[in-house]
Amino acid sequence: MNPLCKQVRAWLVMEPSELTDAQQQQITAHLTTCAACRRYLNELRQIPAALAAAGRKRHNQEARQRLLERLEAVEGVRHYDLLSPEVIRWLASLRSPDAPVVSLYLDISPRRVNEAPVHVRVRRLIDEARQQMGNEVDARLLEQALASVEHFFQGGGDEGARMGQGLALFSAPAIDLWRLYRLPVPVRDRLVIGDRPEVRPLVRLAEEFEPMGIIFVDRVHGRLFRFFMGEIEEWAEQRSTDVPGWHKQGGWSQARYQRHIEAHIEQHFKRVAEDARAFFSENPITRLVLAGHPENTKWFERFLPPELHQKVVAHEPLEHTASLHDVLELAKNVEQEVERQVEAERLESLFNALPQGKGVTGLGNTLRALAEQRVRLLLVAEGVQAPGAECPNCGWLTDEASAEACALCGATMVRADDVVELAIERAVQQADDIDVIRGEGRDRLVREARGIGALLRY
Repeated sequence: MNPLCKQVRAWLVMEPSELTDAQQQQITAHLTTCAACRRYLNELRQIPAALAAAGRKRHNQEARQRLLERLEAVEGVRHYDLLSPEVIRWLASLRSPDAPVVSLYLDISPRRVNEAPVHVRVRRLIDEARQQMGNEVDARLLEQALASVEHFFQGGGDEGARMGQGLALFSAPAIDLWRLYRLPVPVRDRLVIGDRPEVRPLVRLAEEFEPMGIIFVDRVHGRLFRFFMGEIEEWAEQRSTDVPGWHKQGGWSQARYQRHIEAHIEQHFKRVAEDARAFFSENPITRLVLAGHPENTKWFERFLPPELHQKVVAHEPLEHTASLHDVLELAKNVEQEVERQVEAERLESLFNALPQGKGVTGLGNTLRALAEQRVRLLLVAEGVQAPGAECPNCGWLTDEASAEACALCGATMVRADDVVELAIERAVQQADDIDVIRGEGRDRLVREARGIGALLRY
């Protein structure tokens, strides 16, 4: 949301007597061009209970803040943390060989919280961890980490974090590690103890849900949206009032007047493109959809800056009067279509690269490529698991679960129940991308590549 929208929305819940004439004029001017703020005003008018609680006669700062919070909840303001690839890579790179790291994932969706309170589930997970504590873990340091998590939830510190659908928490007091992330989708309850943060659930979330931008444009209007993890956010609407109508004008030739109209339309497109550049630079996306009449979206695409132009994946028909729900459904459909198309193209690239030695398939070959830092793109069939072993000294991975000594450094290997998950963790640190293949593509990857493969850098 741009600063002007934020300011106008704050003014909208103030008493008229508290506003200057200039502020009231600015509100009026802004509402004529911004559909998102007009919808916000409509929400304000449709919440009489909130207005009564705020008190129109005694509209103090505390009451105003309560009203703003209520309206933001209705408006769908983001209540989760956007985990960037850099954050996930940083977590995946952490190692704590002497002090255990506690990784906790929780489903905090309203349905799950109603079924079982958060603090009860946390207590159960911690009790199970204490019972399963092995001799290979420093008991004192582990107890410090578990106690820090337990005290956080007992003290109600999680109340401010329960604004998403899931929660990820990493704790290791011995190395000053404490990170809490609110997630926009539910995750399975689990507590993992190890020498590093358990990031694989985050990797899967980041792979499955890529932020997508939607620009609606016609010859008068422009609307900007951002779709991520099933939620849609509208930034603002631009409406150009200086575009002439498409009719003959006395004293002008038809061709000249048409060029005049086209010049105004192109200025409108340029303004929308500049707004989009500013919005998406602050709210990054990996894909972009242009919505509207095909003639308009193709014309508008010429004015996009290169960094947005290269992200366009679809042109979709849409009317400027479309509701937020309509745009959300459009985004979901495009996301599914694009994801399956991308998966099919990546699988084809993998199998075409095999004869040239630019790709590998099978678990053993893929693990060796990861060890050699050659993986550019890792492809894994959803649900594929396999036992193996890991070297605690140099990190070497093998699909031979019975391996005793590391082939690189000679250290004693440690059995891994699922070496595929460890492969995904390694790929976070070196690959450009990771794709968990689903649907028809999954069947092909399992059938022809035993469920895993990689495109190589060299």
